[in-house]
Amino acid sequence: MTASSVTGELGKKIQRFTFQLIDANLTHFIATDAHNTTSRPFNLVEAYDVVEKEYGIEFVDMFMENAEHVIDGKMIYRENPERIKRKKILGIF
Repeated sequence: MTASSVTGELGKKIQRFTFQLIDANLTHFIATDAHNTTSRPFNLVEAYDVVEKEYGIEFVDMFMENAEHVIDGKMIYRENPERIKRKKILGIF
């Protein structure tokens, strides 16, 4: 997942979908999409702050440890994926 999608920089709709992916155990990493410092900033710290606020420090630790495990050639931590829960429209659909 890109840090900008977690922070809401790409819009609230993308941020909500990002949270749905995290909720469904479909996200194992948070990465920066920083190609330059003007139009795509490095905002990984801000993304980790959002994750901590929404999910707790355990999720931040998991994302950071998974990044280290990839570099070290180790297996990553992951939970079994779940279906994404769709929001009902007017509580009916």
